[in-house]
Amino acid sequence: MIYADSHVEFIHHPDDLAELPDPGMSLRQINPDLIDAVQPELLFLACWVEAGDSAWDKLQWVLAEYQRVIAERGWRLVKSRADLDQPGVKILLHVEDLAAIGDDLGRIDWLHEQGIRSIGLTHNHRNQFAGGSLALQDGLSDLGRQAIALMQERGILLDYAHLSPQAFRDVWARFKLRPFVSHTGIKAAYDQPRNLSAELLEIVRDGDGYVGVGFAGSFLAKAGATIDQALEHLTAALAIVGPDHVGIGSDFGGIISYLPTGLESIADIPQNLAPRLPDPAMGGANLLRLVHQLWS
Repeated sequence: MIYADSHVEFIHHPDDLAELPDPGMSLRQINPDLIDAVQPELLFLACWVEAGDSAWDKLQWVLAEYQRVIAERGWRLVKSRADLDQPGVKILLHVEDLAAIGDDLGRIDWLHEQGIRSIGLTHNHRNQFAGGSLALQDGLSDLGRQAIALMQERGILLDYAHLSPQAFRDVWARFKLRPFVSHTGIKAAYDQPRNLSAELLEIVRDGDGYVGVGFAGSFLAKAGATIDQALEHLTAALAIVGPDHVGIGSDFGGIISYLPTGLESIADIPQNLAPRLPDPAMGGANLLRLVHQLWS
């Protein structure tokens, strides 16, 4: 099986790490040694920082740390389609929550120069660009529309994952951007605010997009989730969007609730999950095809 993952993270700013209930939990899910052992074809590595006055400085620190590790490990930083065709571990850098740039859209150009090729406008709450995944009725702002237009010019992929339902609809109606949802659960499998509804999954299907299913226990079930619940979410997504549009967006490294039994690190994906996938392409081939097509 080809393994490619549309959402992982393992570097956090020390100030944000200190706020977590278990600061060591992230590195047990994913770390450079695990990545080298598993040899994934492609990882979307997320740069996330807590919003606030120092967010821009923290984001630059996290990005620099990722760049350092990528260079030390000899991984390939994906900046164009040509990079996708090279051997070895490939990394596509992603910014999760653009709030850190304030209202300075020029910082998007700087992020692009540093190798960022994917951006999500929001996280859980509303910011200056759009409603977040828990701000259900808030839509896309004028600044958000400007940011997306600039991202399109630069060839930066927009991640719909943390958009509110209304912002999701707004982006699709205004831009008709191929819906790319890096990591989510599926409401049909477990009704939770963060999980994607059938309505939004139909937009993904109709837009020839992609949905990456995440493995945070709190997205999969109220309690006691196992690998079986992860497979239920993958199957539920497949039933709505079809086998060509579903993949893995594990969220490993960013999971702070609890981990499903049998699926507790990236090492468990090829060992435990891959043999049970309804379609092998869900393991990574679908994601690779989408990224190739976006740069065609």
